[in-house]
Amino acid sequence: MDGTENLSIRLTIQNNMNNNLSGNMAGRRLTVMVSTLVWLLMVAQAQAATGVDRLDKYFQDYSRQYFGDKLDWRLFKAQGLVESQLNHKARSHRGAQGVMQLMPATYREIQKKNSEFRGREMHSLDTNIAAGICFNAYLYDRWDREVTPETRIRLMLASYNGGYVRVLRAFNKAGQPENDWPAIARHLPRETRRYVERVLHRFKAERAREAPRMPASPRPQLASK
Repeated sequence: MDGTENLSIRLTIQNNMNNNLSGNMAGRRLTVMVSTLVWLLMVAQAQAATGVDRLDKYFQDYSRQYFGDKLDWRLFKAQGLVESQLNHKARSHRGAQGVMQLMPATYREIQKKNSEFRGREMHSLDTNIAAGICFNAYLYDRWDREVTPETRIRLMLASYNGGYVRVLRAFNKAGQPENDWPAIARHLPRETRRYVERVLHRFKAERAREAPRMPASPRPQLASK
């Protein structure tokens, strides 16, 4: 075997070694990239879960504060989902702000009736949720009439969206029986009717999503026992 053949063999071996080394390095880089992506995904999921848990706690605490055990806190979370997708930075073209999309004028009224909100900013996450649920409680109390619990909740939600006076007019126009929500809804704007059904739909979805982690309820209901 002459020198030329030896050189050719050595070059072939060296190329194979270089190729193997490059392949191993590329494989290691790919492994590192995949591991990094998996880690980043886990961090993002953990942060998202923490954010959701924090919001859930606000809804739980303020629902208990203003409603006791009358209503399920998920109803107000569903309302926040419909209002803003739980985005505390949301702002409508009309000026409504925060998770619960409160109007500044509405918040000023809440502040007048509740000293606990004085000096607190409406756009603050926990304050906005607290004020929204507090306003719901005010509307709920105003609908303390001879109606079913389900109709009362619909009237509360409709008032939150369309205003108490407008809903009261629809209620009076509907006449008897007062528990006939479809009869009342016929006199409400389409936006308000859709709003009520969207909130209740999201509420049912939230309850269904939590069902595997919750003890079975004797019967489905809007108001918790």
